[in-house]
Amino acid sequence: ELIQGLEDTGHTVQVCPRVIISNFGMQFCVKEEDGSFTTIPTSVFLRTGIERSSDSKPAYFAAPHGGMDVNISGPLIGKGTNRPAWLQFYVSIGGLTCFHPDEDQDAPWAAKTSLADIYSREDAVRAIRMCAIVSITFNRIATEFNLPFGGYGILGMCNDSSTLIDFALRGQTNSYPLLSTGRYLNHIVSYLIKYKKELSSSGKSVVESGSKVVEPVINDILCLIKSTSQLPSDLHISPATLIGMSSRYEKSYGGSIFESTADAKSILREMADTAREYLE
Repeated sequence: ELIQGLEDTGHTVQVCPRVIISNFGMQFCVKEEDGSFTTIPTSVFLRTGIERSSDSKPAYFAAPHGGMDVNISGPLIGKGTNRPAWLQFYVSIGGLTCFHPDEDQDAPWAAKTSLADIYSREDAVRAIRMCAIVSITFNRIATEFNLPFGGYGILGMCNDSSTLIDFALRGQTNSYPLLSTGRYLNHIVSYLIKYKKELSSSGKSVVESGSKVVEPVINDILCLIKSTSQLPSDLHISPATLIGMSSRYEKSYGGSIFESTADAKSILREMADTAREYLE
């Protein structure tokens, strides 16, 4: 209804999963001799778990931040400026899975990478509805299990919470890294099933009266159950999962900002080609 209301008043709503390299020193820069300032990237590099067979050289990745972007622009939102309303859905280290203000800082060396085409209106509506379902599920688990940081890093990272939705919509994902653990993926599925049963029970009279309010929500829960059950994991990469992991790495790090990223792509391609030769 919100999207319909916005569109009816001449607004544009765009929904798409996006990722950017995390920058932990937003204003860290050095002054050059000509008086200009050069930004110094301050990223954290971690091992992918993959090493090249020939020389055991490890492949690294720069810690990213990702979420489900919702950009709203039109006559009422952003009126008088060229800045639309930018929101992003993800599980935050602040302790809540919800829509946050999109506060990604502009950095001349980093730009957002879209992990899918901008969703159609139908998929955009479903994505926002799934965001609500994931929010309820993650926050409920975090509360009942008394998880630190609202489940951040345990239920998954920012990428994981939005990838569940993209994977449910498209049946595939270009996101890397995915760091959800098997233990809590099982809990997420259990709580989604529990939520479905609660909605089926409470919405029975609504459905019987002819309303279709609950039905699309339940259908989306079923899609999320499947996507959660089939979500790739980058915690333990095997030769069989290396091929897909390499492809997702390439798409998540479209531009090789750092030399180590370019090196990692080369290592992963080589290792994936070997795996593909014997497994496909």
